[in-house]
Amino acid sequence: MKRLVFLLLAMFVPIAFSMSVASASECSYDEGGSVLGSLENCIPQGSIDSGGDASISSVKDRIIAIADNAIILWSLIAIGGIVYSSFLFIFSNGDDGQAKNARMGIIYSLVGFAAMLLAFPIVNAVINFVFDLE
Repeated sequence: MKRLVFLLLAMFVPIAFSMSVASASECSYDEGGSVLGSLENCIPQGSIDSGGDASISSVKDRIIAIADNAIILWSLIAIGGIVYSSFLFIFSNGDDGQAKNARMGIIYSLVGFAAMLLAFPIVNAVINFVFDLE
């Protein structure tokens, strides 16, 4: 169990870190000029100074993107649980207790994966309903 928790944390921390890093900017480098000249008016996307207004559709799109990424992450974790429990089942060597724990792990992971597959349409329907109330 400790290994599974460590494995999940090892998978989650890099993903959480990569989501917190600022998004890439829409700058281009012209081959004849200098890098400093190309980056003079460069502003990262999503920053306060980007000139875009925070409209409802952009907030809605951002919420849907975050929810979809979270669902994908938890689906991958469920698949990892299925693989891990399958290895536990294979290497139980006839021990009924370990085999039972591995079977329960597979069942719980399958239920979690099915819940994540059902979460896509449910989350999108709820978000569309909330934002269409205006």
